[in-house]
Amino acid sequence: MQVTVTFRHVEPSEPLRVYASDKVSRLADKYLKRAIDAHVILTVNKRQHQAEINIQAPNFVVSAHESTGDLYSAIDLAIDKVQAQAQRHKNKTTQHPNPDKRR
Repeated sequence: MQVTVTFRHVEPSEPLRVYASDKVSRLADKYLKRAIDAHVILTVNKRQHQAEINIQAPNFVVSAHESTGDLYSAIDLAIDKVQAQAQRHKNKTTQHPNPDKRR
C-alpha cells in the first residue's frame, strides 16, 4: 500500500510524515488487508491544525477529518475515526456468511 502525505500551508517535516504514514500503515494492515492507497492531508490555518485521512480498499473507502491545536493530536483523532469505520466494516464482512455457502 502506498501512503501519500501532503502538507498544506505548513513546512513539510520528516517526523510528521513518518508519524502519519506509520500510523496509517499499521491501521491498514490490521483492518484492511487489501488496502490500495492512503492519502493523508495535513493543513494549518491560523491556529487550527487539520488532518484528513482517506484510505481506499477494494469496494470500500474510509475517510476522516479532524481539527485540533496540534498536528499530532489531529492525526491521532482522525486515525481513531478511521479505525472505528474500518472495524465496523470488518465486523460486517465477518459476521455475515457468504450467501453462496448457505446452500
